[in-house]
Amino acid sequence: METDAHYLFIDDIHFIIDRGQMKIVQQDNKENNLSISDIPVHGEYYKVFIDRDDGSLLVTPKNVHYDECPDDLKEVTIPKSVLEERLLEASTINQASYENNWNIYIADEAVMERLRGKLPEIDIYGDQYYIDWKLKELRHTKNLYNRICIDYLDISPDRKSYIALFNKQTKTVVQQLVGNENPENMVFVYIPYELKLDPVAVARRYGLRDTALLQRFPIEKDLKATVVEMDQEQRKELKEYLKSLPEPKMQKRIKRTGKRKMR
Repeated sequence: METDAHYLFIDDIHFIIDRGQMKIVQQDNKENNLSISDIPVHGEYYKVFIDRDDGSLLVTPKNVHYDECPDDLKEVTIPKSVLEERLLEASTINQASYENNWNIYIADEAVMERLRGKLPEIDIYGDQYYIDWKLKELRHTKNLYNRICIDYLDISPDRKSYIALFNKQTKTVVQQLVGNENPENMVFVYIPYELKLDPVAVARRYGLRDTALLQRFPIEKDLKATVVEMDQEQRKELKEYLKSLPEPKMQKRIKRTGKRKMR
């Protein structure tokens, strides 16, 4: 997907390409800027340094070679296309940046919306849920009382998914089985793990900059939980297990009296 090169992150700090003045300017610190004409060119790339302490951009410091970068400086490689072309293929550049340690990231509109506070969503059995990793829960977009607490879910053996027992009829996660459950309504749903659900929130949780994980774990559009039907053996085991459970008290009273008493 092509995106505007204004969404440029250098070492996970947001910079703006000011094409009018031909400068790179830090988005929230306009004093930190660098004229593009002052940046050394090496073939098809611009090369600069960024100070890890204050985020300031520097041209090649004196007596410093690119293969001998001090610990407080980080080398940055920017393809010419990033500074000279307005629309870019962000995913291609980000992949190359990750593989070659360029220390840049081009954000698309979906990433920028997430950084501005929009929560990602996931489809679970045809319904949309907000992903709120700060609270570690999934909330139904049209019924906020319908919530799935991540901490109560099982984790798959490869640790790449959360597993929930899901009732197709009520469209809710089964938190606790009771004796009157119908096994035919039950399926397993596999929900992607947190780095797939919301890599921005995970970065924040661990004190990293917002875009720190996005090159390895890009924001995915149209997230969807995988639905897995029970096989015959699993359904048989569930039926036997449900028979051993007590029925809800209200259900017992209805069977005994034939009607529900009004209070």
